[in-house]
Amino acid sequence: MAGAATPPRTATVTITELAAGGDGVGRVDGLAVFVPRTAVGDVVEVQLAARGRFARGRVLALTHPSPDRVLAPCPHFDAGCGGCDWQHVAHEAQREAKRRIVHAAFARIAHREIPVPALVGDRATFGYRRALRFTTRDGTAFGFHAEGAPERIVPIDECLLARPVLTEVWRMLYPRVQQDPRLLPDSTDAARAPIQLALRELDGGEVVVVVHNGARWNARAAHRLAEGIPHIVAVLWQQVREASPSAGRSATRSASPGGAPHRVVQHAPRVMWSRATSDEAVHHLQLAASFVQVNASMAPTLHAMASQAVLARQPAHIIDAYAGAGAHSDAAYARGVRVTAIEWDAAACAALRARRESPSSVHAGAVETLLPTLLQETAAPHLPVEAVLLNPPRGGVDAAVTTALAAACRTMPSLKRLVYVSCDPATLARDVARLDGWRVVDVQCVDMFPHTAHVETVCVLEPGAPAEPVVSELSGT
Repeated sequence: MAGAATPPRTATVTITELAAGGDGVGRVDGLAVFVPRTAVGDVVEVQLAARGRFARGRVLALTHPSPDRVLAPCPHFDAGCGGCDWQHVAHEAQREAKRRIVHAAFARIAHREIPVPALVGDRATFGYRRALRFTTRDGTAFGFHAEGAPERIVPIDECLLARPVLTEVWRMLYPRVQQDPRLLPDSTDAARAPIQLALRELDGGEVVVVVHNGARWNARAAHRLAEGIPHIVAVLWQQVREASPSAGRSATRSASPGGAPHRVVQHAPRVMWSRATSDEAVHHLQLAASFVQVNASMAPTLHAMASQAVLARQPAHIIDAYAGAGAHSDAAYARGVRVTAIEWDAAACAALRARRESPSSVHAGAVETLLPTLLQETAAPHLPVEAVLLNPPRGGVDAAVTTALAAACRTMPSLKRLVYVSCDPATLARDVARLDGWRVVDVQCVDMFPHTAHVETVCVLEPGAPAEPVVSELSGT
């Protein structure tokens, strides 16, 4: 006969730091406890759920609130929306936490001792986002994934982080799709991915709607979706499909409702309807929608930091890996530096080729495939590369990239600098740990996403044994 069920364990926890995922962290009997929606200095009564070497805590009562704790201004935050991590934390405390998170990642993962980095940000902490993506699982209720329960969607009628034009468009678009789900694609695609609606504000204030996923749709429905709504200039459709066994870097995993993940790959966005009248204008809309800078006021600061770091040693030739639309290497190209760009997206490659002349070049493909070859080719005396710029997605760089750069540090005397722009401290630190022969000389942070735990980091490395960074050389700090 089975014994009585063990009652859930409760404990009092004092929060001592904020973790990279946004949770507060405290300790119980030496065990790290991660507690969502807490602030440094909070004393909370929690229900514990052990997870091996750590535990998760659910707040039962706030015994003593932290001085950093504030009232979250958004009603969706208390309703469980997972779009923001830290609306309950004072903004200066958020920024301090981001600095500490980056510092801790270098110590724990990269095993590199660095000073706590400086961080720059804007006074505007709401109304800054130029891109939002809403998800639906029933075809009518669109919103963001719930905190701690991504399978649940919290309906969102207004996001306080959004730019005003996106709020205006969403207030007109949301009731329309609620009333007539037939305006959206059939959701029965092979990847079993939920329908998503993304709004992206372009530089001129226009809005592009990107519908993600689905199996069948038509231009008439897309036109009706946007008809009569000011600011919308185009509707794009980005499908996914199950990848073939030979699918490469673009393939990702998407969990099905039944459990087993499917290997899927995204198609390039397809224009379903547009106000543009020329092929060139349509192509520009596709490219602009793919590379929207989420925080328009802070993006120039990030670009300037990366550019200044790349140009500090006055290189004549650089490699811009994960080049995107070329924002981080534009300043170098304008100064006459030869830029060898690597980018996976075909539309971005075409746009770069159209506005950059020889001897600069653009190479379409995966960085992990192309960079080792390009480094070997450019090791010749008449083509020396002096700096490499890395701006990978959140998952960081492939091990083949760090292996090639570690080898280049030993064999290419011309290569004097790496500039790594990262949106995830953990993957940045992991990749830095792999870069044998390179020492960290500078680390600076940019607060691109207030009220979330996300932080952008510019890390500068030069050949040499690991050492403490020099005094920051980057502007704005």
